[in-house]
Amino acid sequence: MLSRTHPHCLDSYMTVASPWCRVTGFIIIGLALAVPPSEGQHTPAVLTRQELARRVVAYVGPLVRMRDFSGAVLLARGGRVLVDSAYGLASYELGVRASSTMKFGIGSVTKTFTAAAIELLAQRGRLSLHDTLSKFLPGLVFGDSVTLEQLLAHTAGVPDYYGLPEYAVRRTEPISLDEFALLIGSKPLDFKPGSDGRYSNSGYKLLAAVVERVSGMSYNTFMRTQIFEPLHLAETGNLGDGGLVERLAPGYDPGFLPVRVQPAEYTSPSWLEGDGSVYSTGADLLRWTEAIQSDALVYTSSLPYPYGWGKHVRFGREVLEQNGRIPAGYAAYVGTYPKEGVTVIVLSNIQSAVVDQMGADLAALALGEQYEIPAIRSGALTRAEVDSVALNKLAGKYQVFPGFVLTVRATTRGLLLAGPEGAFLPLDNEGPGQFFFRPLYVPIRFRTDSTGRALALLWAGTQECTRVE
Repeated sequence: MLSRTHPHCLDSYMTVASPWCRVTGFIIIGLALAVPPSEGQHTPAVLTRQELARRVVAYVGPLVRMRDFSGAVLLARGGRVLVDSAYGLASYELGVRASSTMKFGIGSVTKTFTAAAIELLAQRGRLSLHDTLSKFLPGLVFGDSVTLEQLLAHTAGVPDYYGLPEYAVRRTEPISLDEFALLIGSKPLDFKPGSDGRYSNSGYKLLAAVVERVSGMSYNTFMRTQIFEPLHLAETGNLGDGGLVERLAPGYDPGFLPVRVQPAEYTSPSWLEGDGSVYSTGADLLRWTEAIQSDALVYTSSLPYPYGWGKHVRFGREVLEQNGRIPAGYAAYVGTYPKEGVTVIVLSNIQSAVVDQMGADLAALALGEQYEIPAIRSGALTRAEVDSVALNKLAGKYQVFPGFVLTVRATTRGLLLAGPEGAFLPLDNEGPGQFFFRPLYVPIRFRTDSTGRALALLWAGTQECTRVE
């Protein structure tokens, strides 16, 4: 779908408020291969609400059955809600069904709110997008060379914190935005500001720190009082506000059979502040997209680019979209087609990038374009026999690019895969030599020698990551 090298790239797959956003070049192939061939293509005409709802159920059904997805879907046209339903379970331990009124972490869709906060302060004359970072956050080694606009556009070169060893060690511990600024501000840039583009969660955390310095409020307080409340987003808030969030669906990671999911490992919400900390509902996010398109709070139309969003063309139509996936066990997609007035919102309490494919397919359904019903993958419902000797030969470390290494670990239940942050999640066994990584929704294979020892990991089946250990 999109490459991370684009300066205004959509947060697809490696979300970002999610691990591995620095992996570039894999997303296009990953999306193309993510959903296996379907039973057939569909080209719907103008559908009644009942027929639209029926087709959504038919589309979502296989994903729920494989436990790739559970959560809520909202489809709207011209501000009129056509589908607002939930599918699967909210609690896998208690068997509680998901509800469309539940709240879900929205991952990097948070960035659309953080960008709006900076833009709102600019409208009020409190800052300029051309200001350097050092004006607000002194003491950063790159502060004089990076502008707020470059942070918004992911062209500043600030390294993404998900690849830092400090994150792997401290991710369960609280960290303030000021502490984070000092941490990331001691690192060298990945490239000269403005010379390239690379997705960076760190840049949006720095923008959140600027919001605090300029406004004199905490990031969470500013978002609540200056954005959420004025727009009547009553079901939207920040995971780091403290205390229990009423009607927040529990977050899950992909797991092994028979359950196929497991409670998400704890990550301090403070690490997500500014880049992935917001929770919301489908109804609130619909109001948010309407506010963005109508310049209800921020004059987005006057900006050179809708920062925090991805602006693209799909089905020959302009689309404004963003997605997110966070280690708290959530994934989300929000996309709106302005000329057609169609909005698609997908919220999941399973950390899986399937929501990106769902966003595109459900838009196709609503727009009368071709889409495919997902097929049940082999191995999704039936446990493959574990050959411990063969799996041990695949375990090892594989370099994506210098400084970014994937680790494969063999267990008695199957293979686990982790990025630099050290969060190991299952590789679904799809048959001899075939695996599937649900968090990023891509197939994985290995190139082996004559003894079966892996020489390389093949991401999405083709992108070769050389074994280094």
